[in-house]
Amino acid sequence: MTTQKNKHQKPGAVTPVQEFANRMAAWHGISDGSLSARIVGEFSAGKTRLLSTVLGDSVPPALVPVSSRDVQTRLPLEVTFGDAAALTVVEYPPQRDLGATTLRALPAFPAREEVMAMGLDPQRHRLRLALPLPQLVLPNGDFFDERKTPKRLFLIDMPGWNAVDDEIAEDAAGMQLAGDFNLALVYVVNASRIDSHSNLQRLAGFLEVLADAQFVDLHRMLLVITHCGDAERARMEQRAARQIVELWTNTMGRARERLDLAVLSADFDAMAPAELETFRACFWRDLLAPLGLAPVAGHPWSERIRSWQSDWQPAPKVAASVAWLERLRALLTMSRDDGRFLPGMSMPRLKGLEGDQLTQRLRQQWQQAWRRQGSEQPCVALAGELVDLGLDPAHPLGPWWAALWLPQLAVMMAAAQHFFDCADDALQAVTPHTHDLEAHLAQQLDAPYAAALAAVDGSFARLLDSLAATQDLAPDQLVATLLSLVSVQQSFEERCARQVRLLAEHGV
Repeated sequence: MTTQKNKHQKPGAVTPVQEFANRMAAWHGISDGSLSARIVGEFSAGKTRLLSTVLGDSVPPALVPVSSRDVQTRLPLEVTFGDAAALTVVEYPPQRDLGATTLRALPAFPAREEVMAMGLDPQRHRLRLALPLPQLVLPNGDFFDERKTPKRLFLIDMPGWNAVDDEIAEDAAGMQLAGDFNLALVYVVNASRIDSHSNLQRLAGFLEVLADAQFVDLHRMLLVITHCGDAERARMEQRAARQIVELWTNTMGRARERLDLAVLSADFDAMAPAELETFRACFWRDLLAPLGLAPVAGHPWSERIRSWQSDWQPAPKVAASVAWLERLRALLTMSRDDGRFLPGMSMPRLKGLEGDQLTQRLRQQWQQAWRRQGSEQPCVALAGELVDLGLDPAHPLGPWWAALWLPQLAVMMAAAQHFFDCADDALQAVTPHTHDLEAHLAQQLDAPYAAALAAVDGSFARLLDSLAATQDLAPDQLVATLLSLVSVQQSFEERCARQVRLLAEHGV
């Protein structure tokens, strides 16, 4: 969407639309949560490729997760939410998954030699990749802390087993999964290794750990089969699911306990962009399902906008702005009847009055139409209502609303107020020597009245008219409509102003 810059805006300054985007990307008051989903599997099973796929374009090129096959970092990689993309080294207290301390920032993934030189221990240290990805935020907390404040969700990519001399990779399954609180176990397996003895052995070990671990709801496992082509996808998914159910039921004797299982398969190298996008959506849907946080279709901000508290929803402010404009238009319309500012009033009817008595009589006649609006000075009431049409400055749309919405309402208000000020001056200027009352008023008021009508019928006023039909839109759809329409309206106004300047320069 093209945004318009204020002509007084300093170069490099943040525009109101950019400020809205910045506020939507940030989560104020967010803290680390206890909830995690560990991604485990054999060396070269495709764990890192899976992670890169589900993270999508949120990762800058320099921070795209790197396979341990390429750099052999030995450190677990945790991915969580951050206002901006960043890679850091964090340290956890012994035997705990909460209370990490940030040690240093890194420009890229370190090689094994760098990790060794820094003296980092895979049991205590991790790489943390922070990304502005809304799926990594738990808006209502992590379901284990009673405080319902926003928490970070952690995806933890563990080193793969069979990775030569990696102690953590070759450790027991419990070391791979044993988080304080688990959202799911994400088990990644190459399609060609589903029936291998080592895979079945590891799988049995992970199911044992899964059965004893603490989850949000049911024991949750998300199985991802990689290097799986379209032709064999259905068969491989059924086969793998059957293996897991048999191990869970027979080997573990867990027939009475339900295993919540979801199975996905993919051949990332053979998938078109649209297929990768579908896979990404399915992964987040299945991972977040226990939380009831499956992402809605559309823009990632949609769910956040829909969850705004009632006093942050823009629909009432939009409706109030539309109603305010209609009252202002009605006030102007009643100020002139059939082309006359004071119909039925003439100088002969004012015979014998002069000075303050004459002015007071004219004002009484003028205010008869105003009283239908419930006020002797209706512009004062409408001007006061502008304050109520504002948004909370802390609202994500606050700067945009203050810079682009309210000023245009104020322009209409100012034009109407100028007309009424001119009307009062014109009434005071009437004397017993005024020859034609209506001609006098027309001479004084035609221009300001026309300007006021133009203001309440201009491009922004027409935009408000169109918004009268948007009351049934969902909050996120309404916000998108507001941003788009105001952007188009501003662009139109700038083009018109440019053409007027060109015409003036050519003496037209």
